[in-house]
Order: sequence, then C-alpha cells, then structure tokens
Amino acid sequence: MTILPYQDRGYVRFISDRTGETLFEIKMLDGAIVIWGSHYRPSEFGASLASDGATVSVAGTLRDRIGPVVIFGEQFSIVADFRVESGRLPADYSPSWSRDHS
Repeated sequence: MTILPYQDRGYVRFISDRTGETLFEIKMLDGAIVIWGSHYRPSEFGASLASDGATVSVAGTLRDRIGPVVIFGEQFSIVADFRVESGRLPADYSPSWSRDHS
C-alpha cells in the first residue's frame, strides 16, 4: 500500500509509458476522492480516504493492455515504466464525467 497526502482540489494520475494509457486517477475534491481506473482487471486495485481526511491509500496492481505496470503492496514493485502526473484542479472544475481516459 502507498500513502499519498490529501490535497484538496488536487489530482494524481498514473500513466503507462509503454502504451500511453491512463491507468488510475485520483481527484481530491471537497473532502472526498473521485477514483477512475482502467478496465483491465479493475478489482485488483483501490484507493481510500483515511478517516481523518489527511491521506489517501492506494493498494493493488495497475495494468495496461499488455499486463502489470506497478504493484502497490507490502513492497512497491515496478514491472514496466510509468509516470505520475499531479497538480491542481481548475477553480471551475466539475466532478461530472467529462474526460476521455483512453
């Protein structure tokens, strides 16, 4: 499991370098998290907001269409190259579904 700090109106996105696919995205908004993940074995990963609202936990395996990319478990295992994007959501951001995650 990996622990990330909660940053209101922030986001973290994991992207496969070998395919360019967005694997997993966490948006932090108004004390909650919005999670999106690729459709490759979606039951193998998850994220949760701590009860104090200070951290987000990520656990499981992120996959692209070729296979495993990164594993967040007792050990952090990198299987294929990936990158992480993070930043701030725009002030006028709406959590409605508006982005193509392919």
